[in-house]
Amino acid sequence: MGILYMDSIILIGYIASFFCSITFVPQAIKTLKSRQTDDIALNMLLFSFIGNSCWLIHAISLGITPLALSASMILTFNTPILIMKLSHMYKKRFTQIELQVKA
Repeated sequence: MGILYMDSIILIGYIASFFCSITFVPQAIKTLKSRQTDDIALNMLLFSFIGNSCWLIHAISLGITPLALSASMILTFNTPILIMKLSHMYKKRFTQIELQVKA
């Protein structure tokens, strides 16, 4: 359990951080290109946002760099999708209300 072991464990933390961080990249790219959010679950985006915000606070408080990097990167890719989803939901709702008022 020497330095080499600890370095390996730290490296595993950074590798895990990288792969967990890129989970939202394909969805973010697809969503930004297509501007479509209908097939994305709002609850998943909200839970991910809240969970990763908590992980980020936890990691910064304890000085856990790999976890802080992972949480901040996930938030970076999750937040624009969440904003687009909420924006599309409200636009759709206001359009329906306008149509009902005109009818």
